[in-house]
Amino acid sequence: MFEGRGDERDLVGILKKIKWPDKVKNLELLGKHININAFSERQDIKMSLNPLSDLIDEIGNEARNNSRESKE
Repeated sequence: MFEGRGDERDLVGILKKIKWPDKVKNLELLGKHININAFSERQDIKMSLNPLSDLIDEIGNEARNNSRESKE
């Protein structure tokens, strides 16, 4: 970096560009390398959106199965 004009220009500093590392990406790559499951691409999780309706359906199915068994 220079200051002044023409023959009176003086060097007052140096500008250096540096590249900052992407810490999140580096942590993700490290986690995949040492096989940490927190960084895996996909994890299958079975979760119900409405657990009450699932419980009611399950009770209904059990009641139907019990009534069929008692008739036989």
